Amino acid sequence: MCHRLRPPFARLVITGFACVLAFGGAPSAREDVASDEAAIVHAVQRLTFGATQEEVARARRMGLGAWIGEQLDGRPRPNPRLDAKLASLTTITLSSDVIARDYFLPARRERRMEQAGQVTAADTTAPAADAAAAAAA
Repeated sequence: MCHRLRPPFARLVITGFACVLAFGGAPSAREDVASDEAAIVHAVQRLTFGATQEEVARARRMGLGAWIGEQLDGRPRPNPRLDAKLASLTTITLSSDVIARDYFLPARRERRMEQAGQVTAADTTAPAADAAAAAAA
């Protein structure tokens, strides 16, 4: 059964949409935003995983409206310190298929053999050391 909008309700909805279109809807994040110290610290605490002095100083430098706009932008910022830390991780560039084949499946196989009593914990350390030595060579 299909319900039709009643004329007064339909006029109300259309009027509401017209007002939003005419007045531009919600204000953007870059419009006038209070930029006092308390507002900056509050915004950084709420919009990040905890305010650091560096991030508060950055928000102060940029202006709170611009900083909030950047947070809502969604594009990643360059982070050379993070890139340097990630470069040392050997599995970061591997596909999920390779990780499953080379790491997950052998570990699961060993765990099941251990649970079945076929392999002792001492037996499982030798193959891992051999694999590490072979990978280094």
